[in-house]
Amino acid sequence: MALETLAAAEEGSRKSLADVAYESIRDRLLVLDIKPGELLNDEALAKSLGVGRTPVREALKRLELDRLVITYPRRGTFATRVDVTDLSFISEIRAQLEPLAAARAARVATEAVRQQLRAILKDVEAFDVAAASVTETLRLDARVHQVFTPPLPTHTSRTS
Repeated sequence: MALETLAAAEEGSRKSLADVAYESIRDRLLVLDIKPGELLNDEALAKSLGVGRTPVREALKRLELDRLVITYPRRGTFATRVDVTDLSFISEIRAQLEPLAAARAARVATEAVRQQLRAILKDVEAFDVAAASVTETLRLDARVHQVFTPPLPTHTSRTS
C-alpha cells in the first residue's frame, strides 16, 4: 500500500501527500475495507500508506467534512455508520444522476478515457454478481467512477 501511495503522489505531481492519503482512505471507506463504526488509528494508517501522520490527520479532517468519518474528543475518529434509509435515498439519487453523468462523460471523454472504459466494460460484463462479495461489487463500482474523477486542485497558499 505504501508503494502505491508514493506512486500516486509522483504520478499526480500536483497532489499533496494529504490529497493522496485522503483519496486512499476515502476509497478504503467506500469499499468497506474500513468497516462502518471502526476506529481509525492515524498512526497505523500513516504506516500502511507510507506517509507521516500529518497528511493522514489532514485527510481525516476532510473526510469528516465529507461525513465519511466522525471524530469524538478523547475517543478517536471512527468510520461513519451507514443507515439503511440513507442508502435507499442515495440509491434513488444515483439512479437519476448516473445516466446523465454517463451521457455527459461520453460526450467529453478523451480517447484515453474511452480506452479505460472499454477495459472496465469487459470486467463489468464478466462480473458474476451472484458470486461476488459486497466488497468486490463496491470495488468494481469505484473503478467505474474513478475514471471520471477530476484531479484535486493544487493547494497553494496565497500571499498578499
